[in-house]
Formats: sequence, structure tokens, C-alpha cells
Amino acid sequence: MKSTSQTNPIIYVILVGLFLFASMFFYARWEKQVTGGGDSWGYYVYLPSLFIHKDIKNLKTSLDIREKNARGSTFLDETGIRRASEAPSAGKNNVIKYTYGVALMHSPSFFACHFIGKISNAFETDGFSRPYIFALYLSTFLYVLIGLFLIAKVLAQSHSSKVVFIVLLILGLGTNLYYFSVYNNVMAHPLLFFLWAHLIFQTDKYYKDHKLWRFLLIAFTVGLITIIRPVEGICILIPLLWNTKDLNGLFFRFIHFRKNLHHLFLGAIAGIAAILPQLFYWKHITGEWVYYSYPGEGFDFSSPEIINGLFGFMNGWLPYTPLMFFALIGLMLMLFKRSANAFLIAILFVVHVYITYSWWNWYYINGFGSRPMVDIYALMAIPLAFFVSKIMSSNSSTKSSWPKALFSIILVFLMGVNIFQTYQHYKGIMWTELGNLAYYRHAFTKLNFNQKMSVALDLNMYQYEDIEDGPIILKQDFEDDGLNNKSEKVKHKGKYSYKITKEAEKDLGKITIPYKTFLPNVSNNKYLKVGMWVYVNKQISTFYEYDSMIMQFNRGERVYKRRYLRLNNKSGGDGDFSLWYGKPNEWNYVEAYFQLATRFREGDEINIWFNHENDRSEVFIDDLELSVAER
Repeated sequence: MKSTSQTNPIIYVILVGLFLFASMFFYARWEKQVTGGGDSWGYYVYLPSLFIHKDIKNLKTSLDIREKNARGSTFLDETGIRRASEAPSAGKNNVIKYTYGVALMHSPSFFACHFIGKISNAFETDGFSRPYIFALYLSTFLYVLIGLFLIAKVLAQSHSSKVVFIVLLILGLGTNLYYFSVYNNVMAHPLLFFLWAHLIFQTDKYYKDHKLWRFLLIAFTVGLITIIRPVEGICILIPLLWNTKDLNGLFFRFIHFRKNLHHLFLGAIAGIAAILPQLFYWKHITGEWVYYSYPGEGFDFSSPEIINGLFGFMNGWLPYTPLMFFALIGLMLMLFKRSANAFLIAILFVVHVYITYSWWNWYYINGFGSRPMVDIYALMAIPLAFFVSKIMSSNSSTKSSWPKALFSIILVFLMGVNIFQTYQHYKGIMWTELGNLAYYRHAFTKLNFNQKMSVALDLNMYQYEDIEDGPIILKQDFEDDGLNNKSEKVKHKGKYSYKITKEAEKDLGKITIPYKTFLPNVSNNKYLKVGMWVYVNKQISTFYEYDSMIMQFNRGERVYKRRYLRLNNKSGGDGDFSLWYGKPNEWNYVEAYFQLATRFREGDEINIWFNHENDRSEVFIDDLELSVAER
């Protein structure tokens, strides 16, 4: 129940905001973000290109500045026109892949920064110098705080101050909204969090005062959300169905709008007004009113990855934001109690999840956990508050106070985990976009990246300590004169090592390990142990272009498991290397245990070979050894 004395939510927002503000300065990511490309550059480039460089059609100056700031982040096509992946070609023009809505929201901070730069002459006013990026960070931070305040105002109508404060703590510090507020905050998601909060707040107000100007603001917000992320046009259900519990409620909502048809008519104009600038931009650049700027990307609604998206460790939602389990429990309780807006929230949540994880890249790289779920946290704050309220309302008797105590312990622990794992991400330890459970188990609580983490990430197999080495299957010291790419330049032992090149697969051949190698018994406790010495002359950070040892399970012509053991980033001791680089110019021993697949049976075999991806670094191996191991 709502307490009789309510603390102003602004106090709680300020308390959460102070921690967010300190965290933002601790990470200071504006020193590295935006200028080198990525989604954030695509969202923002509208402003400098339109208002400073006047190159909105071809982005010539904007792309030249980007290339200057980050060499190799753009390229010249066959006609000599500079291009970037975030601005696909449209004839001689470059069309910005992302829509303009985020730039519109950042425009006040952009213009303020540009004005200060002009009158002070203190920094380069090209739109991409560090003060501009800091202004973007500050802008997003303020939007998040306002979003927290607006949703707190809504919750305060039916919940106690304590409940509201706990919900703000969970949203601000216990979910990946924290990461997108203080670390990677120039993405669209924290702004969408604000817009959904604003939409809910204004809709709630509208059905109390029925003011036209408020409905126009609601409609414009719906349009802005839709143009930023078109699949979230489902948010239109909020102003249409807010506070309707049943068919009777729907009938009265119909009566309301029949009496206020001018609200719907003018609201449609306001919503379209938010979308029109994008249509004019597309027409100006491409000649088409509606242009699909994501070529080769799309949805597969017949095969959504909902289970992986919600529960998987490859950028899944709940593994990295487990406190939102409570919001789901709260939603189920609301549905059971037939609470106001329960059915509306359930519909929006289910549809949002279905659409989100039907996208081809359902794990959405470039984030901490599932970033599209951040957009609807304002909506999910309502069932979250419902759950917290039920926990907090348990009486103080000995028998029934334990849920409150247990919840408090879980809350503090998981908030700490979220903040700590954001720090791990910063240190290059916790990387979620290609994560898996085995890697997560190794990385949990660690302050230094180590080789076992790196191997677990590649192989999706936990690297146990209690594995006993067994019979040796193969030993290769690369001293054989028949090998083409032997090297005297560096070697671990003997006269030669082996340099991995494009010819490695042909030169070394595929190593075939049949089922019978693991007899007399084959079980899940048996492993193929790989050990080798590795030398990398130069470290590169392109994770997807590392030289690797490929291991795959075959049944006849069919491959049913394949893993890549990357080599470039395996060199060094604890703290010497990370996901993206190792210690160069030094021999290091690489050890990996490749667990037998549960489907491995007589007639199957394991194939192993080496793959070369990038000529920008040289990778040498020596003293390769394969053996059978067992737990």
C-alpha cells in the first residue's frame, strides 16, 4: 500500500544520479567514442554534417574528419568516393544508415557546445572534437535522470517511497541501463528509455486532465520512438489502452475518443510531424520517400531466438540483468490479480520480445547484455514495483520477515554484480556479445583476464583444473623438411617453428582423430587436449580476424560441432593480455581441453586444421601435442 508520507522522488533520483555521474567520469568514455565510427557515429552525424559542414548528401567532410581521427575506419570505393559502413552508398551520395531521432534529441547539447566553442575559441568546432562528445554524454545522462524521475512520479501514486526508491536503484544501478548511462551512453537505448517513461507519464496525466496539448505531446513522442526504432511503434498501444482492464474499459475509451475526435486527428498530425523529417531526408538523398538503409539485414519472424535472447549468455537479457526476473514475477502477479495495465504491459512485453529476437543479429553486438530490452525498462518498472511492494508489505513477524531480508540480500548482491561486471567490461574481462556459460563461469569475480577464460570463450567449454592427461595422439615439432612454411626467424626449440599462412591447411593437412582413439570407453568426461607454443610478432585488435586452430566433429559429410581456438590473443600471463590482444614477441604455451560432444559415437571423427585470416600479424607455432585427457 502507498504510505501516507511520500518523499519527493527527485531526492531518490538525485541519489541515484550522483552515483551514475561519478561512474560516468570514472570511465570517461567520451575520449574514445563516436569519432571512430559505429552506431553512435551514425546516430549523431546528422548534426555536424547538416549544421557545420553542409555535406548532408555525401558526408564528404564528415567522413574525411572521421578518417583523420580513426585511420582505416572509412574506405574509398572504385570511383574514389569515401564510404563507411554506417553510411551505405546511394549512387554518388552516402545515406546515413540510422534515423535522425537521436540527433534531434541531442541537438540542444550540440548547439550549446557549438556556441560555446565559437565564442570562446577554446576547441575545434568541427562537431567531432572531444567537447562535442562530452556534450552528448551529458545529454544522455540528463535524459536518463529525467526518465527515472518521470517513472518515479507514476509509481509514487500507488506505491510507498521505499518501493519507489528500490525500483530506481534496480533500474539505475542494477540493470544494463547503468552500462548505457555511464559507459556506452551514446546509443539510442537510454534515450528510448526516457521516451517510454515520458510517454507513460504524459498518458497517465492525460486521462486525468484530457488536455489537448498533452495528447499532441504524446503523439509526437510515439512518432519519435517509432522513427528512432520503427519496431517500437507498438508503443502506440499505451495512449490507446492505458488503464483499461476489460471490455467495459475499452468501450469507455472508445466513447472518450469519439467525443474527442479532434484529439485523434491533431495527434495523428503531431505523430507524422515527428516522422516527416526522416522521409524528407530519404527523398533528398535517395530519391525515395521510404528507403531501407539496412541492406542484407532483416527479420526472420518464423524462427525467433527468444530463449537465447532472454536466457542465453551470448548477450542474453536475464543472465546479465537478473534483477529483472522480479519484474517478470511482478507481471505474472499483476495478471493474476487483474491489476490495471497488466494485460497491456503483457502484450507490449511479448510483442517487443518476439520482434526483438526475430532480428537476424538477435544478440545485438556492442553492448552489455541485451540492449534492446533497455528501451522498455520504464514500462517494466510498473510490474517491478508491484513485486517489490508485495515483498516490502510483508509484516515484521519472525515467520514472514524472511522474504524481505532475502530480497534485500539478493538486491544488494546483484546490484554489486552489475556494477562490478560493467567494470570488468571496461577492463576487457567480461565481454558478452559472444559470451557463453563456460566463459562466464571463468570470468565471474576475476580482475585479470587469463588464458582459461579466453579458451572457454572460444570453445564454449569450461576448462577444469582436475583433468588428468592421458595417451599422446600426435607430436609435431615442425623440424620435418617437407613443410613449406618452416621458419628460422623465431623458434621455441630446435631449428624451426611453423608460420601459419593461407597454405597452412594444405601444408599441414587436416589432422583426423577417429572415434576409436578414445576407446576403451568414450564419455563426456573425456577430452582432447591441445598444447602448443605460440609466438605473435604483432598484436591486432580485430577479434574476428585472428589466426586459429579449427576443431570440428564430423559424421560422414555432416559437421555437427565446430569451434575456433584463436591464437593471437592467447599469449602472456594473467594481466598481460585481454580478449583483443596478447603479449607480442614472446613464446607462450597455449593449452586447451576440447570436450567430446555428447553425440560423439562410433564412426564419427574429429578434424583439426589451422586457419590464417590476416596478414597484419605473423603467428608462429611450435611443439604441437595432442593427447587424450579425462576428468
